[in-house]
Amino acid sequence: ALEGTHHRERIQEHMVEVCEHISQTEQDSMWAEREAIERFASLFFRSQVGSEFPGYISGVSRAGLFVTFGEVNFSGLIPMDRLMGDFFEEREAPIRLVGKFSGVNFVLG
Repeated sequence: ALEGTHHRERIQEHMVEVCEHISQTEQDSMWAEREAIERFASLFFRSQVGSEFPGYISGVSRAGLFVTFGEVNFSGLIPMDRLMGDFFEEREAPIRLVGKFSGVNFVLG
């Protein structure tokens, strides 16, 4: 009986190692996929400066607006100094940027 218990414990330890390896491999794979998509999208959008694409504001910060482009599921930052020559202030409820002089609102979504 002791031999059987020892054998079961070794199998369980081996299974834990295999599961951890599979999990790590999956995480590495997901990271590589995200990196590849980001690089492809960066190269694509670099050649599209000045073009318009459908997207939505997915984040607001003092640095600017984060826009997600739905067709390629890629996000990028539009720096504050590129937003229509106004001074924009960050506001809450709803989270948005508001132009001090123009009153233009950039709202999440």
